[in-house]
Amino acid sequence: MTHPPTKNQSPNGILDAYLNTCQRWNFNEVERIVILGLNAESLAAQQLLAGDISSWDIDVRDRIGYIVGISLGLGTIFGEDVEAEIIWLCTPREQLGNLSPLQYLLKGQFVNLLAVVELVRLERGM
Repeated sequence: MTHPPTKNQSPNGILDAYLNTCQRWNFNEVERIVILGLNAESLAAQQLLAGDISSWDIDVRDRIGYIVGISLGLGTIFGEDVEAEIIWLCTPREQLGNLSPLQYLLKGQFVNLLAVVELVRLERGM
């Protein structure tokens, strides 16, 4: 599992990776925003849609990094089979209170994101 971007990583590069992941997993605009802990009507959400990450706080940047890490982990588990990744994201898990990882992520809390990161890590045998 990767960690959030470091100072040496391009913020726009990691944003592009996040947006590509969301597109790959067929997340709609609201899902893309909620997973980052933002309100769909907020200025930060509008900045996301415009591709501007420079003014975001560390929480949003960390969330972006963790989602990209989840994507990399699932890509490893499923050999880049997008359909298998989506099935995994939509399948309820006992560890998440019988919610799917996607449903859990859409609660919008950072702790939910970390729980999904840990679930991917465990399924990778790490």
